[in-house]
Amino acid sequence: MFVKTPHYIDIHIGKKIKERREALNFKQKQLAERLNITSQQLSKYELGLDRMPVSHLYSLAKILAVTPNFFFDGIEGVSLALEEDSIRLSWESLKGERIELVMGQLQGTVLDIKVIPEENNG
Repeated sequence: MFVKTPHYIDIHIGKKIKERREALNFKQKQLAERLNITSQQLSKYELGLDRMPVSHLYSLAKILAVTPNFFFDGIEGVSLALEEDSIRLSWESLKGERIELVMGQLQGTVLDIKVIPEENNG
């Protein structure tokens, strides 16, 4: 008998769905009804046992009031968060350094971002 191993991305997305659902105090049954699926199917998505159709992921983003990026935050060490009055972007550089950029009160367009390492004064 073949046992399917869940893909790490499906597991990650499932955890993010559950995290947001619980933060909004939704019961599985309530959220499942809004998606027109069974609570058992939603449970499989949250556990990463089934791959969710993109249309459900899009609907979930709208229902849970997040951007689709929310479900992928943290998968590859890159995180994008749209906050009330700012945007927070963080990632890991090739040298393993954690870099975080917070942009608040945006009134224009960001054209370029550069990370300039501190020089070693040793």
